[in-house]
Parts: sequence; C-alpha cells; structure tokens
Amino acid sequence: MKTYVFLIFVVLFIGVGIWLGSKKSKENISESLPLFPRYFKIIGIVWTVVSLGLIAYSDTQHEEIWKIIFNYSANLGLVFICFSKDKIEDELTNSIRLRSFYTSVIAGFIVLIIVNFANFMLGDEISDYPARQLVTVILATYAFGYASLKRKVRS
Repeated sequence: MKTYVFLIFVVLFIGVGIWLGSKKSKENISESLPLFPRYFKIIGIVWTVVSLGLIAYSDTQHEEIWKIIFNYSANLGLVFICFSKDKIEDELTNSIRLRSFYTSVIAGFIVLIIVNFANFMLGDEISDYPARQLVTVILATYAFGYASLKRKVRS
C-alpha cells in the first residue's frame, strides 16, 4: 500500500514538473516564477480542509497509516495554495513570496528545535520530528505569512 501511494506522488510530481517546464520559454523564466493557475488556490483550500477533517476522523479511529496518507494529502493541498498565481503578479508579489518563504523556513526550523528541546527537557526519548510535519509547518506558515504580508503591503 505504501509503495503505491509513493509511486502516485512521484508520478504527480514528475507530471507537474513537466507541465511547468513546458509552459515557459527561456526568456520568460527569469521574469516570473512557474506557478499553478489561479483556480488551484480554491482546489487547494478545499483539498486541505477535507484532508484535515479526514485526519481528525482517522485520529479517533486510531488508524496511523490513514493519518499519514491524509497528512501528505493536506501538504499537497497546501502546495496548491502556496504556489498558485494571484490576480496581480508583479515584482512586488515575487518579493513578498520570497520574504514569506524565508520567514516560513526559519519558523519551521525554530519549531523543530523547540520540539526536540522540549522532548529532551521533559525526559522523553528524543524522537525524530517527521519531515512531513516540518513541511506542513513550513507550508502553513508560508500561506498565512504570504496572505498577511500581501494584505499589509497592498493596503
């Protein structure tokens, strides 16, 4: 089961990469980031909300494998939200994206350090913080940071 899910994600990743690579010419690549169309933001919001609901449901059923699958699914929805175009795409938007991404990566690693330090101080054995949770923190922080920073700058 895990192998099939992994293969599906690999095929999706390769397909999206080919799609994004084929849409841009060499002169156009330096001007803007390769982003999903605007409607992917709505798809991502719906996908993430449904996945989070399924995570909560699988948590009550104590099914760990489904919780992991739904976490990956929520991350995919967050990717759609974070990397879809806005109505206005210009240099300012690219600058806001860069600043939000930088802040989210720093916040993700701070959360990683705090969780490991708290486990150490509480006497729990130091467990590895799964990469999928780190990616979730980074993507969620990016999505909220980008939206709030864009709202501040545009107003």
